[in-house]
Parts: sequence; C-alpha cells; structure tokens
Amino acid sequence: MKLLFTYLLLFSCVILYAQCDQELSKRKTNTPLGYKSRGEYCEGFYRSPTSGNIDSEIFHFTKGKLEYSERKREVLSLGTVSNYNSSINVRATNISKENYYQMDGVIKSGKTLEWDTGKILLKNRYTRRCNNIALFAYKIQSTDDPKKLIYIPLKVGNNDDNYEIKIRASKTLNNIKWRVRGLTQFENLKKTKFSRNYPIEIILPSDIPSGEYKLEVQANDGKFAKLYSILI
Repeated sequence: MKLLFTYLLLFSCVILYAQCDQELSKRKTNTPLGYKSRGEYCEGFYRSPTSGNIDSEIFHFTKGKLEYSERKREVLSLGTVSNYNSSINVRATNISKENYYQMDGVIKSGKTLEWDTGKILLKNRYTRRCNNIALFAYKIQSTDDPKKLIYIPLKVGNNDDNYEIKIRASKTLNNIKWRVRGLTQFENLKKTKFSRNYPIEIILPSDIPSGEYKLEVQANDGKFAKLYSILI
C-alpha cells in the first residue's frame, strides 16, 4: 500500500510538472515570483529569451475582454466557448516584449481552470494591470510540429461579446487586412502601421458559428501573408 501511494504521488507530480514550459523552467527568475508550478497551473517570471522572435503568432484570443481588479484578489474561471472531447492548453503572457511573464495550464473536457490573481498577477506592478496581459487557449495540430497550433478562444465575458484576437509579428507591417476564409470578406484595419511586436488587433463578430476556420491576415504590399487555424 505504501509503495502504491508513493507511485501515485510521483505520477501526479509528473502530470503537474508536465504543464510547465520546460524552457521557461530553466530560465525562471530566482525570486518567489519565478516561473514554476503553482498547483493547478504554472506561472511566474523568467529571464529574457536568447533566441530570436518567431515570424508571427496569435498571442491573445478571447470572447469578451479580460478584466480583473488591480487591488483585490480574484479567482477567474477560464473556460471555452464550445465543449471539446479532449483537454486544451491555456496560456497567459505579457503583451509587452519588455516583460517576461507566463502562465500555462490545462482545461479538461467540460471543466474550467481556476486562475488565482493573487498568486502572481497582483504582486507585480506590470501584471496587476489586466490590459497588460494576453490570454488564449490552443491545441497542437501535429506532434511532428509542436509549434503549429490551433488557436481557441477563452470565454471571459458574455455570450454576446465579440471575439478579440491579437497578433504580433517580428517586423514592422503596413496596411493590414484580414478575413475568415469562407465566412467573411477581407476587411482593412483602421490603423495603418504596426511596429515590430506591436499588437495587431482583430475583432470577430460574436455570432460566428462553431467550427474550425482559417484566419487569413495580409499586408496590402504583399510582404506579409499568414494563415492561422482557429477553432470556435
């Protein structure tokens, strides 16, 4: 019985630690706020990366606007818009590339992830402001390419709220247009210039039917064209 208990304890620790980003665990700051397991998820600050930026990425995808108090501890229930048969990954990160914060967790099918703002967010003057934090969920498309993701919105508002998507690119872009293939026509963004790593914000209507889509984002000069897989 004692051996079985020890095995189960070790197994649960492996599962918990597996949520953490292995690379960030190596670069965590040597402070109480350093990136590590916080129980149901991993969260904290890490030292700046040494590798270069990827070409582009969706780093925020929610239904509604992420909001929490800057002073009062809250527990946010993070869930998905639709129900899925398998678990999905959750990530929160900093909007500014000058700060290095991340949270990684898992939402099991039909469940929510309980995110305690008092553990890390409220203990730092940057992360305590909700407009500095980005949030999204995802699945890995293929084990052959773990960096190729299907992006999934997290529900942080009401059913009639629009979807918010934020993308950042590793170079300056001008005159961006976007569409959801097979669903919407190309639409030009009002802002005409996006500096390197500056958030490109796209708002999708609240009534998009459930399903998997391709979000197409292009620069009118032809120097940038990307397809992102999204699952509503």
